[in-house]
Amino acid sequence: MMECRKDNKRNLTLDFAKGLAILLMIFDHILGHGKIITSFHMPLFFLISGYLLKEEAWIDTLKKKSKGLLLPYISFSLLVLVVGFFKAKFYLHATWQATGKYLLQKVIDTCMARDIWLLWFLLALFASILIYTGIRQIFSDQIWRAVVVLLVFFGGYFLSQRYGSDNFYYLDQGMMATLFIAIGDFAKRLPWEHLHKNKIVGISVLGIMLIFWVLGIRYGALVMANRVYQGFPFCILSAVAGTYVVIWCSRYVKEIPLVGSSLIWCGQHTLEILCFANLFRQFCDWKAVCRGWGINSVLLMFLIQAGMILGLVLICDRIKGCKKSWKR
Repeated sequence: MMECRKDNKRNLTLDFAKGLAILLMIFDHILGHGKIITSFHMPLFFLISGYLLKEEAWIDTLKKKSKGLLLPYISFSLLVLVVGFFKAKFYLHATWQATGKYLLQKVIDTCMARDIWLLWFLLALFASILIYTGIRQIFSDQIWRAVVVLLVFFGGYFLSQRYGSDNFYYLDQGMMATLFIAIGDFAKRLPWEHLHKNKIVGISVLGIMLIFWVLGIRYGALVMANRVYQGFPFCILSAVAGTYVVIWCSRYVKEIPLVGSSLIWCGQHTLEILCFANLFRQFCDWKAVCRGWGINSVLLMFLIQAGMILGLVLICDRIKGCKKSWKR
């Protein structure tokens, strides 16, 4: 499933899968939580993060992930403040006092991780990686490691159901995502090349995973952002199965010209896409805007919004490229 051709040490299959998942996230926000999409798209990011997680000391992981996840969280939140200021002052024509109160509340929300919309994922991923890295460093025995991961996972589920949105910095989602991180880390030790060589075994495993995924969609529901775990814990197994199927398909679909390269590029810019998608989610009732333009097709709404977001990401990417050229 995971083995694939690499480009500059990047796993192109996983880049493709991430690109597909991030675009489906945008589509799902317009559609309104489709069960098929939510059944796997966020777990996929956690699983891939676990697969790509390096063996290093906990303190080194803390430094690296603070730069890679917390810094973007702060940067994206500052961008939200800037856009919020312009919307309040120049679009809604709020007074300076009202605008100041609004910005102060936004700063408090950012610091307390309240009402942060899509940025919850960055905090949950940060927590899950640190928790799992700590477990991996403390417990060398695989059985004990698995037991502790499961305890953390069920502890996160208890917190999510008992306290809901009152949880501290999305710790409950981070604790539950620790299981996905652990499965991803375990997956990179499996002999995938033998599975690819034996077509009968490979197709059989794919078929079993597909059955589990379909059953999970039919009888359960998983929306990690909203702490919905209908059919728990089968919905978790279904999410892993769905991720397997998507990555297996990505291994072949990525070879299609234009489609493959486009989604691989999206997969290499998921953070930036998340940032601009978050702005749309917070400040724009996209359906209302499109219907005001006479557009009622959800697919067309998605294509226009995705095009705008990817255009902004491309501009930022070009600016980064220019800065690097100037430094040289």
